Amino acid sequence: MSVINKMLQDLDKRQQGHELSNVIQPQVQYLARSHSYFNGLLFCFFLLLLGGGVYGWQTFMATSTEASPTLTNEHNPLVEHNSLISIPTASVPVDSVAWNPTSASLNTVATPVKVTTAARAEIGANAQITTPVIVAKLTAKQLAVPVPDLEPETDLEPEHEQESESDMILEFVDDIPAKDSRNQPDSISAVAANAAPKTQGKMAVTEVTLTPQQLANKRFALASEAQKDGQLNRAIDYYEQTLVLDPGMHEARKQLAALHYGQNQLAQASDLLQQGLILYPQEVDFALLLARVQQAFEQPSLALVTLTHIPDTHPLARQKWMAQSDIAQKSGQFSLAEQAYRQLLQQEPLQAKWWMGLAYALDSQQQFTQARQAYRTALGHRGLSAQASAFIEQRLTQLGDSQ
Repeated sequence: MSVINKMLQDLDKRQQGHELSNVIQPQVQYLARSHSYFNGLLFCFFLLLLGGGVYGWQTFMATSTEASPTLTNEHNPLVEHNSLISIPTASVPVDSVAWNPTSASLNTVATPVKVTTAARAEIGANAQITTPVIVAKLTAKQLAVPVPDLEPETDLEPEHEQESESDMILEFVDDIPAKDSRNQPDSISAVAANAAPKTQGKMAVTEVTLTPQQLANKRFALASEAQKDGQLNRAIDYYEQTLVLDPGMHEARKQLAALHYGQNQLAQASDLLQQGLILYPQEVDFALLLARVQQAFEQPSLALVTLTHIPDTHPLARQKWMAQSDIAQKSGQFSLAEQAYRQLLQQEPLQAKWWMGLAYALDSQQQFTQARQAYRTALGHRGLSAQASAFIEQRLTQLGDSQ
């Protein structure tokens, strides 16, 4: 019995513990699940509320930044003194507008103000409503906005056709009631001053046509520099170019003839001087230079004929007589030499060398009496060398002069 009772008690304890676990455990699980579900719903609602608040604030700030609504009426100086040109918004396609608010070519733009639709009912008939300024960069083809006829006071200037593209400032406004036309020219001038594009600096290449005389002067300067630097061939080329451009540049002809003469190119020098003497017979310098070239070319007869082109009254007559006396005496034409020395003595009667030259010319013509007198006169003047004085004394002894 005791064993049976003990087993019954154990069984009873087991049944009680099972029932307690069945009752308590479901309540605890039910209560825990209900509380967690409620907290999740509350958290999601809070997140939605917070996100909506942030989104609304950002939208409000963005709207306030893009357009600051301000009322303008006829008492606002911006409206009175800076009236805008009303341009229909349909005349410019929206797709063709290239936004460029930070372009360096734009000046300070006075931004017109904007009011909402609800505020329009409260503004009087004289109030002006504008939309925000639209700064656009349009090509000349896309900008097709008709401009009304302006009075003479306007400062608008036509755009150059050469510019393919220009930076423009457009201001679009709503339909504005017609105001007094007396203020319209000033408003158009103000908009034109702001809308006029900045004129960019341009370098224009202008072709300057030089006259042959100017080109000849440039070539002559180059030839002179080359001659100073010792570049004789280059100087000859430049002098020749100078004469092609201007045959009347006589100094270039003289310098070129001198260069040919210095390089023993006597034929080129002679042709050059003869051509100058034919073209310009009054330039007797060419005759004197040509005579020297002909003398070096062993053509004394031609040289004496060339010297006849120089008149006796010309400033170069002295050099002419000197050349004649020298060429004639060397070529044996003593009568011509006598004439040349007498001409020289008329200008310089105290020159001992002219007296000696005249005495030698007379002595060669066997005019001994006149020759002795000319010899003695030469010894009476200074300027003779010791060798010349010895020759005269010896010749006077030979002529029988005891003095």
